[in-house]
Amino acid sequence: MFNFSVTTHRQVLNKVNSISLAALLAFSACSSNAPTKAERAQNEATKRIIDAAASTRLTNLVSYDMGESRDREILSLTPVKVGADYYAANLKGVVYRFVPSTTVDQAKASKMPSFLKLAQATYSPQWQYNVKKGIIAGVSANATVATVITREAKLLALDVQTGQVKWENQLTTISYAPTLMTNDLVVCYTIDGLLTAYNSSDGQLKWKVRVSKEDDLQLRGQASPVLYDSDTVLVNATNGRLIAVDLATGVLKWEHRVSFSTKRKDIDRMIDVIGEPLLYHNQLYSVSYQGKMTAIDLLGQRQNWQIDASSLTSMATSLGQLYEVESDGVIRAIDLKTGDVQWTCDIFKGQLLSNPVVVGGLLVVGSHSGNLYSLSPSDGKFIGRNKVNGSISKLQMTDQQLLLISGSGIFSVWQATSK
Repeated sequence: MFNFSVTTHRQVLNKVNSISLAALLAFSACSSNAPTKAERAQNEATKRIIDAAASTRLTNLVSYDMGESRDREILSLTPVKVGADYYAANLKGVVYRFVPSTTVDQAKASKMPSFLKLAQATYSPQWQYNVKKGIIAGVSANATVATVITREAKLLALDVQTGQVKWENQLTTISYAPTLMTNDLVVCYTIDGLLTAYNSSDGQLKWKVRVSKEDDLQLRGQASPVLYDSDTVLVNATNGRLIAVDLATGVLKWEHRVSFSTKRKDIDRMIDVIGEPLLYHNQLYSVSYQGKMTAIDLLGQRQNWQIDASSLTSMATSLGQLYEVESDGVIRAIDLKTGDVQWTCDIFKGQLLSNPVVVGGLLVVGSHSGNLYSLSPSDGKFIGRNKVNGSISKLQMTDQQLLLISGSGIFSVWQATSK
């Protein structure tokens, strides 16, 4: 059972209350009816099936212990791959760059634990930098700098070659979302609704624009800005709106309301959109908590369809379907063109799950209990599981590899092997 809590960050949140996702689910569970005897029996039977499931085709390529983190806050930390290298961080404030050991100074490498084999090459930390104040969001990187956001609401840019601070900026407040990085810009979305762009080379302010107002009550989580094309940044604002901003100038291009609420209580009216929008063939898909899933044709600037949904994560796509994890742990497949539900998997109902990803023909979600669950993308049938040390809040996909940082501070890389 998760503890329900509302935390006030007095110095940097300006008295804005943020609710952890785990706490919110616990509150929802306490408010619902207790399961019947038949439902409890079904839940126990389902648990036995999951516990007995064999490991899947997912292979753990890389595993590195970066030190224990705090489960409830690991949501903000995501590893990233740039070229052949990986960047990761823990909440204590240590940032790592991992590179093939053939490019690492062997004297330095001998003092650090080495990586497991990855594509027949050994990876080791090229450098590690201790921010000391703790990190609340990151890591993002391009060819020159890696960025993180600290608990003191500072945006730090580290030189990717040396691991030293290249520049830093004090933000208006914190951000739970990793920055968007282009070759030239670093774009940051803070919880007070400001979208701000800085020059990647020196940290000079390029532009800033307010895309949403500061809410009195919001979830502890945010969607990172995403790049639609070379000229446009998209951001899922916490107020249920999708905003498009000109990348060069910060000028608002257009906005769509993707969710709304008719409830009366504050906690019931929360329609935060904290998952990144999904772009697919000039179609944009967005989902909110206690709100809607919306499909928008970006070329025609029109809404294709909208259905009821409540999700705390980003979505994935394959086989002409959207894959969505509902806030109660139910997984759904939605037809991309019509919005019709194709299948539903409820064997993980009641669990706190990560965002879904598709890797090597498997639909994979992570759990707070430390499992990577694999399902069939075509029909949602449960295939098996892989155990991870620590809770899993977010999965990152790149180059057909699955990257994650667990609640125990383990950075790992997974890949699906051939059938």
